[in-house]
Amino acid sequence: MQSVAEESDIVVTATQRLEKPLVKDEWFKPGCLGIGLEASRAWHGRAILNADKFVTDDWEQTKYFKSQGVFPDGLPKLHAELGTIVAGHKPGREKESERILAINIGLALTDIIVANHIYEAAKTNSAYEKLRLI
Repeated sequence: MQSVAEESDIVVTATQRLEKPLVKDEWFKPGCLGIGLEASRAWHGRAILNADKFVTDDWEQTKYFKSQGVFPDGLPKLHAELGTIVAGHKPGREKESERILAINIGLALTDIIVANHIYEAAKTNSAYEKLRLI
């Protein structure tokens, strides 16, 4: 795990219930983009708190998750919500050496949009089977 993280420009974690975090701060090299899909569980607290930029999809929701025990070492300073970067209102990477950590908690609206897109594509291509629910 260590050598993979240390050699990577992008580290994506997608885990759940871990006994201890996986990615240590010293493995999170300068210029790396870290993406945690599990609300911080795979990232050591120092890696989260020492990131040059912290990005999330919804800061209020992220703070709520903190109140529920996620981010046990604390929340870093928010650089921006993902939408403000995508819309061009705030910069993403400004220096090659920045360690950027994006932990997106997940917005149900996104799930609905993606599910609808898959449904419409399946209807168009007749790539579906109707199931009778009892």
